[in-house]
Amino acid sequence: LPESDAKRLETACKASIVAIEARLAEGTRMLADMPDPGALDELQLIERRIVEVVTLEGLTGCVPKRLRCDRRVRYVEELIGLVFPTLTDLVPFLLLLGLRTGLNPESLDTLAVDAFEDLGDGHVRLRWFKARGGGHEADTFSGRGQ
Repeated sequence: LPESDAKRLETACKASIVAIEARLAEGTRMLADMPDPGALDELQLIERRIVEVVTLEGLTGCVPKRLRCDRRVRYVEELIGLVFPTLTDLVPFLLLLGLRTGLNPESLDTLAVDAFEDLGDGHVRLRWFKARGGGHEADTFSGRGQ
């Protein structure tokens, strides 16, 4: 990938990440702005309970059909998108990580949750599995290239 294309791709990834962070912050703000339950009427209490269940339990396709069809929860999918990152949201993170580390897509796809170790002073150790390389590998990267 030519350096100029890599820079443009990196810029686009960063812009996407900023947009994702803003969307998730908006979802957090919306949840924080929910009124005190004592000030709600019965329908508002039901709506609030549905929102709480969906957000606290992380329900997506598991929302019962009767609730998905209920007019009061027509925004469930929108709410989930405001509170939880989606698989699509991973794309700019993985692209940026691949650009910065040089890891191939297969190695990026197999990264575990605990693959990152903060070493302090802006450095991170990344551990990954490389199938053709014979197993587990690790390297240290600078996190300063924000």
